[in-house]
Amino acid sequence: MPGTTPVLGLPYPFETEPIVVADFANLANAIDAAQQTTADLAQYQLTGRPLLKLRMNSGQTSASGAGLTVLWSTAPVDITDNSGAFNTGVNDRVTPTVSGLYLVSMFFANVFTITTIDEAEILFITNGAYQTGERGPGYGPNVFSPTLGITTIMPFNASDTFQVQLSWAGTGGPGTWNGQCWLTMTYVCPFV
Repeated sequence: MPGTTPVLGLPYPFETEPIVVADFANLANAIDAAQQTTADLAQYQLTGRPLLKLRMNSGQTSASGAGLTVLWSTAPVDITDNSGAFNTGVNDRVTPTVSGLYLVSMFFANVFTITTIDEAEILFITNGAYQTGERGPGYGPNVFSPTLGITTIMPFNASDTFQVQLSWAGTGGPGTWNGQCWLTMTYVCPFV
């Protein structure tokens, strides 16, 4: 069987060729190999690439206009980290272990114990320098809601220090962050 399919390379006979039992065995083996390659790739995509998900410690407070560097929960139930990027002993930062582009997503829901809120802000900081952020208007007299969030692609070198800073502006306070704040970092690809 000199013919093969262009994508998976599965063998097939030309119209004038006779088909023998070995041809079916070769085709079955090629299909099995292609399925295993696909399964291996899917497994890597789901569990092999660096992935981090953290929840903010609840009860952190900040005054109006003051930035709060987020302290992440060290409770195992609040941590998903398959690459060692989060050190529970230094829980105000993430240190990626693999260089490349990451999909970074963060949101928070409420700030309590304030009188009014005009706006709230999320800042992403790498190696002490502001990278990007999101600002949203306040809602209601004493809570920030609905959820404010940001999702972006960010470059990281292995051993970069990544932190998140939250702030709010309004009256009353200090504002108490309720812990419904999650950070997710998913490795997308290496630098090209």
